[in-house]
Amino acid sequence: MPYFKEVLPNPVGRDTEAEWVKLINDSDSLVNLLGWRFNDASGKTFNLSGTISPQEELILPYSLTRISLNNDGDKLVLINPQGKVADELSYGQVGEDEIIVAPRYVQNVGDVGVVGNAGDATSIENEDLVGQINKTDWNFNPVFIALVPAALLSLGIGYLLKNNILGEWKK
Repeated sequence: MPYFKEVLPNPVGRDTEAEWVKLINDSDSLVNLLGWRFNDASGKTFNLSGTISPQEELILPYSLTRISLNNDGDKLVLINPQGKVADELSYGQVGEDEIIVAPRYVQNVGDVGVVGNAGDATSIENEDLVGQINKTDWNFNPVFIALVPAALLSLGIGYLLKNNILGEWKK
């Protein structure tokens, strides 16, 4: 079933050029989006179409939806073809370039850059997320760790031998 995953309501620069809403199909089956729609707190609606594959994420930019996300908070409502509310995502005031993550997906983010709570959703700053991922995603095999210094040492000795630096050093 499709759910809201993330939104970027306050990108750097002009909001209407880079705002987006991200949906995800959290099921194991293809979902036909015909009849699905979402709206914001002001009632502006975007009708979805096409299909979304299992576990696929669908980014819907402002240029497609024409729904302007409010920087001081908003509420998005996802409605299924039967007219029932399938999901909601609310957030409060957001800073520039903060990504709002739906509460059901916060555990998938773990401790990478969560900077606080914006209403009912959690916000993540892009720079913090990238910085934390770079700090935490480096899992190296101990053999690799041992081979790197050995390779560098070999290259250094090879350079010294090639340039006859060791021979002159003995003199």
